[in-house]
Amino acid sequence: MAQQQALPELATMAPSLTIRAADAVMAIFAAPILNALRRDCPGCHLRFAPEADGDETEALRKGEVDLYIGATRELQAEIRRQTLFSTRVVGLARSDHPVFDAPITPKTLTQYDHIAVSRRGRRQGPIDVVLEEQFGLLRNVALVVPTYFSALDGLPYSDMILSLPDIFISRQRPIDKQFRAFVFPFELEPVTIFHAWHPRYEADPLRRWLRQTVGEVIRGYVFEDGQAS
Repeated sequence: MAQQQALPELATMAPSLTIRAADAVMAIFAAPILNALRRDCPGCHLRFAPEADGDETEALRKGEVDLYIGATRELQAEIRRQTLFSTRVVGLARSDHPVFDAPITPKTLTQYDHIAVSRRGRRQGPIDVVLEEQFGLLRNVALVVPTYFSALDGLPYSDMILSLPDIFISRQRPIDKQFRAFVFPFELEPVTIFHAWHPRYEADPLRRWLRQTVGEVIRGYVFEDGQAS
């Protein structure tokens, strides 16, 4: 591969690399990224660190993280970033949820409790902004959890509704008969996923190889069937 020309010693190296990402990103891409890295560098070690309450910018500055993959808007301007793909947000509920008994409208959505996924414990997000500004409605976010997997575990046993990126259920974890997905009855801004790094690693051959490989894996995986925008 082209990366090997810049780093001909990759085959004999054993670098430890750290990527910070949300659980949905890890679930979909961790194994394909590791497989691609090890084709060039069989001795490499890859650590996926969960998104934390701390500052991604500071983690990149300190070298605690080699690469960040996610959608946060809170990175400082100094951080380099490159868009990987966009995904839309869809709703998910148990398959026999009463919300499916009639056409789903903004009003019917607010008649049921919701689950929010936020590592910072935030109850409100873009859905709440649209509901309030366009329809004068408020939804009740009864439960906030830090990861999508923890949200999915309890969903079949409640009347709550979960919002999540559609790539999570369409490409990695196809929904089974206990779940049913739906498109929200209003426009939501797509979620843009990017990877980001500190500028001091802009020209670093090892990190450049990491970024290039990650980008190739994710774009190839997401766009191979034309499912992402």
